[in-house]
Amino acid sequence: MTSKTTTVRVQNLNRPPVIYAYQPESFYVQAPAFKPATFSVQSSDQDGDALTCRWRLNGRLVGEGDTLTILTGTALPAQFTLTATVYDQSDSVAQAWSVQQPTGVASGRDEALLPTRSRLVQNYPNPFNPETTIAWELAAPQEVEIRIYNMSGQAVRTLYAGRAAAGYHRLVWNGQSDSGETVPSGVYPCVLRGEGLHQMIKLVFLK
Repeated sequence: MTSKTTTVRVQNLNRPPVIYAYQPESFYVQAPAFKPATFSVQSSDQDGDALTCRWRLNGRLVGEGDTLTILTGTALPAQFTLTATVYDQSDSVAQAWSVQQPTGVASGRDEALLPTRSRLVQNYPNPFNPETTIAWELAAPQEVEIRIYNMSGQAVRTLYAGRAAAGYHRLVWNGQSDSGETVPSGVYPCVLRGEGLHQMIKLVFLK
């Protein structure tokens, strides 16, 4: 009796994931300075595989999940590439954006980038712990003060006091007073004062 050997070859028929929707829809994005900018992707896998989405800014990993919110500002390059890559067990698909933003303080050569009005921008994130970013814009150079108060009207922290150039600025508050102590949880008014300028936002600190 002659035995026969049958060879069965199993071919990997894995199908890569698909990104079927994304925001913003345009590849080129003009981002506002010192404001949250949200990017998102919606994906699916025909094989039912679990998917993971990772976000990279100029190749550096900055987040994971279907949505990424970034605060544009001087800490980021004036122009950068943001990429969302969706992975299954063996394949991946990517969506990229080319993002351009104002470059912090404008010079005489780029006065078109100067703010049209002076203002204090709502902090982000809010509520926050351990720190939050406070953005402010000046249409012209001037002496300014930025102070944080408690709800009793007592000054808690002086973030800035002096002359500032026209342009886009930002500061980070870590929830500490001028003496270096962490403040209690609560609402803290932040006040910007300048030449004919008085604006206030409320910061919510949570321990």
